[in-house]
Amino acid sequence: MKKLVITLSVLFTFILPATLQAQEFGFGEDDFDLNDARDLYERLNNKQLLPNDLAILKSLQGDVKDSLVFYKTFTDKNGKNNLEIKIINPCLELKSLNEALDENGDDFWKYFRVDGWINYIVVSLNNKNYSDTLIYYHPGVGMTLMNLLESDIVIKSISNKDALFLSFYYCGTQSPDEREITCIVMHDHKKHLFHITQSNDYVEKGDNYFTQFKVVDNLDEKLTYLPKKLRKEVIKHIKFRYETTISLPYD
Repeated sequence: MKKLVITLSVLFTFILPATLQAQEFGFGEDDFDLNDARDLYERLNNKQLLPNDLAILKSLQGDVKDSLVFYKTFTDKNGKNNLEIKIINPCLELKSLNEALDENGDDFWKYFRVDGWINYIVVSLNNKNYSDTLIYYHPGVGMTLMNLLESDIVIKSISNKDALFLSFYYCGTQSPDEREITCIVMHDHKKHLFHITQSNDYVEKGDNYFTQFKVVDNLDEKLTYLPKKLRKEVIKHIKFRYETTISLPYD
């Protein structure tokens, strides 16, 4: 079995806050709203740009407040691989809202964020023989932002070639019963991005109570375009991470 050598570092970069006002992007307040933002990001993701889209995107960079960056290296038959994952305007959640207000006072909103005008991820992978970059803009920035954790970044060997599995939730106003998960896979000089839905059901069996997490999608149908071995490993990985049953305490 091939031995992977992996190192990881994380950098959180803060940028001076920008005012979230549409008129500061060069157009009137009534001329650009969150529906327009969704349409813009979907066009960017689908590479179907309108003439002014890049100019608007440049203006929206004024709302970039900070970024979360993961640096990872791993060694395989291609030698040293360098992986960089950057999320612009990531989710900032706090465990205790009251404590945050008490400790930070008027500065509270510097430490809590679940929406904004722009939110995207950039994944770059390179070695001596190959380099590639994937960029994904989150369309639904109204009340949800990408929430990537270190544990969401996984390297696995498939058919003697290393594969990157990356998946993350969104914080904000997603339904407590269903959550969207975005998955990114890079393998054999190809990159794939897709979304799945995880359900959260309350189950009662006799005197026992459980929270049951399941993936709603039919993954075999959804991922039919992936090579057979890769599809098998991706489905196995998703089910392992996102399907489980948790016993709840009895009151």
